[in-house]
Amino acid sequence: MISLKAYHRCSTRLHAGPNMTPMVDLVMCLLIFFMLGSTFAVTEKLLQNQVPMLGGLNTSDTSSPIPAVVQRVTMQRMGKTGVLVTAFETVAPHPGDVAGLTAFFRQARLRVSSDLQILLCPDRDVPWSDVIRVYDALSAAGYQQVAFTNHPGS
Repeated sequence: MISLKAYHRCSTRLHAGPNMTPMVDLVMCLLIFFMLGSTFAVTEKLLQNQVPMLGGLNTSDTSSPIPAVVQRVTMQRMGKTGVLVTAFETVAPHPGDVAGLTAFFRQARLRVSSDLQILLCPDRDVPWSDVIRVYDALSAAGYQQVAFTNHPGS
């Protein structure tokens, strides 16, 4: 049988330093605390538009006029690389031709009222690069009220 002194000598030799578990717990708690308490600076991705700013506009103010006319610009995928843009009951140029699209929308702007609101309605499978090109062409043509919707029929 082993003596008590020999047992304590053997057990103290195995213990080679402070217990690290509480320190690791504390470091993890501090890490989680600082991660949750900090803010992450993320640049907002906004689309540029030339909409005039109204001073002192209240979000509860409902006196702003609703546009009288709403025009849908639909975008449908045609094949693997083609996109069909339909606006003003006409087929518009391909989104790759931004100058042609801008000219098309400028020409159409001459026939419509000034308070026209455009609803850009791309299908789910239309590439976002084409959607942004159409949006840029609408902005360059002078349309100030452009909104997005994911329902072409709405």
